[in-house]
Amino acid sequence: MNRVSGLLALLCVCVSSAALAQRKELTPATPEATCELTPALRLTMLGGGSFDLKEPALYFFSRSRSQVQVLVSQPEGATEPRLEAVGFWHLKSECLISVDAKGVQYGSKLDCEDAEIEAKVKGSEVTIQTPEKDVFKVTLPSKESASLGLRITLVAEGNFRRVWGSLCGEYKNPPATVPGKADELRQLKRHSTLSQDYKTGTNSIFHMVGEAQKRARGE
Repeated sequence: MNRVSGLLALLCVCVSSAALAQRKELTPATPEATCELTPALRLTMLGGGSFDLKEPALYFFSRSRSQVQVLVSQPEGATEPRLEAVGFWHLKSECLISVDAKGVQYGSKLDCEDAEIEAKVKGSEVTIQTPEKDVFKVTLPSKESASLGLRITLVAEGNFRRVWGSLCGEYKNPPATVPGKADELRQLKRHSTLSQDYKTGTNSIFHMVGEAQKRARGE
């Protein structure tokens, strides 16, 4: 009986391992991986693990070619935190875009046009695509006091490698899980948080958008 149980356990392990191994690698044939932050502030990583991102802060997702910042806030009187705004920065072109419930703002639209980057609004969705074909899609809420949503689709150059400080994590085969210990998850969030005020901090995309608008006006 013990031998049969052992064989069954071994079979289950083998089947599970085989199922995990079937996950597609990022190749020219399957070049995309997605990372998503829902309006309910549930973040799903590139590797498939997910966790809540409800502590009010300014977080960032790094990439060698671009950076995205998300502002999670809880206004006075609100019962739940929300994704208030999303900032996009294409590093090579200096294209800066911010999106909130009121709409889209460019730092310098000319910088974005030179790089052929545009925030395309269709219904309740704002889509930004980089020259490298990465896609950032922001879902607008039905009312200004509600939460945005964000879906990032990254195109791999070979296998996508994790960039330090990225909440999206790493695309792995077999699929990754949420960091196993609470302190690991806290560390991931801490390394992905900008401590500066989002309105005045020099590393804040939202501050950079405002400064670029001033320069464009000749101020």
